[in-house]
Amino acid sequence: MRRQGDLVEFFNDLNDRNKQRLEKLHAIRASIMDDHKGFFLMYQPVVDAMEERLIGAEALLRWRSDEFGMVPPDHFIPILEKDPLFSDLGEWILRTALRDAKKLMEGSEGFIINVNLSYTQLEKPNFTEMVFSALRAEDFPPDRLCLEITERCRLLDMELLNNIAVRLRSGGIRIALDDFGTGFSSVGVVKKLPFDIIKIDRSFVLKIEEDEKERALIRSIAGLASTFGAKVCVEGIETAEMRDILRSYNIKSFQGYYYSKPLTFGDFLAWKEKYLGRSK
Repeated sequence: MRRQGDLVEFFNDLNDRNKQRLEKLHAIRASIMDDHKGFFLMYQPVVDAMEERLIGAEALLRWRSDEFGMVPPDHFIPILEKDPLFSDLGEWILRTALRDAKKLMEGSEGFIINVNLSYTQLEKPNFTEMVFSALRAEDFPPDRLCLEITERCRLLDMELLNNIAVRLRSGGIRIALDDFGTGFSSVGVVKKLPFDIIKIDRSFVLKIEEDEKERALIRSIAGLASTFGAKVCVEGIETAEMRDILRSYNIKSFQGYYYSKPLTFGDFLAWKEKYLGRSK
C-alpha cells in the first residue's frame, strides 16, 4: 500500500529490494534526527546563455551513510520525498543553501540560488511562513532565491500550488518548474501556475546536435515559455556544439557539465574564482 502526506510506505512483499529500501529509509530517518548527519549540499553553476556570465547555482542534496556509503541521489531522494521528515530536512536544506549563497554570490551580480522542493513540503500548512522565516533569519534577499517545483508536485491540488506560488512571488521569490517534459501534464501545469523559469530536462537535448526533431521541440518549448512570460533554462549542456545550437532558441540560461559538475561549497568557490578570472 502506498499513501502520501504524513504516512510512509508499507510493503507486503519484503523481497531483497524492498528490504534494502526500508533499511535505507530507517537510516535516512536516523540521519535526519541526528542533526542531519551525513547530509550535505553540492552546487552546480547556472550561466547566462549568451554571455556565459555566472548568474546562479542549484543546490543539490547529497547523503553519505556509514552503512551504505555515498548513496546516489536517485537511490534515496525518491524514498525521502514521500516521508514526513522531509519537511524538517527541507528546512535544513533551505537554510544551509541561503547561508552558503551569501558567500557564493559575492562578486556575481544578480546571482540566484535555486533550491528544490518536494510535495511533502508544499502540503504543509506553514510552508510559506517557514520560507519567509528562513529568509529573515539568514538575512537573505528574497529576489535572490528561486524555488524549484518538480513535476511530481502535480500530485498536489493545483489551487493549493497556485496559492503557494502567488504568495511566494508576491514576497519577491522566484518560482521555477524543474524537469519540464518528463511528465504527462507539463503544458497544463505551465498554464495553471505562474512560473518565472522553466527548466528543460537534459533528456530533451541529448541528441540535439544531430536530431532536427529535438531542435524543433526545444524551439517550441521556448516559445511556450515566452507565451506565459517565463524564461528558459536548459539542463544537461555537455558540449560547445550543444551550447551554440541552443543559443538561437531564446534560451536564458544553461546548466551542465560543459561548465561544471556539481561541486562542494569549497570547490565551487575555487571554480568560481577561476571561471570569473577566465571570463574577464
